[in-house]
Amino acid sequence: MFNFKMQVHLVKPLIEQVIETCQAYRAELQVTLNYLPIGSDAQVYADSQRLTQVLFNLVSNAIKFTARGTTVEIATEVVGQFMRVSVRDQGH
Repeated sequence: MFNFKMQVHLVKPLIEQVIETCQAYRAELQVTLNYLPIGSDAQVYADSQRLTQVLFNLVSNAIKFTARGTTVEIATEVVGQFMRVSVRDQGH
């Protein structure tokens, strides 16, 4: 059984942490990361470790499967009472 540590977190620092973690991998594959935050105060109710792991998996996969010299875009938006995080690559 999973134990979730649900708390309110600012979204921007979580995504920035993932981007920082991916910097060396991104540079090695010559991919640019472009983060489009909706604001610095957007919050989400989540387990920060699990959310960070999911975001890391999405971003690192996008970096892996995009063409060299292209951009991976990370965007956030509020949809009703939910937060949507999208990761778009130039996959091949």
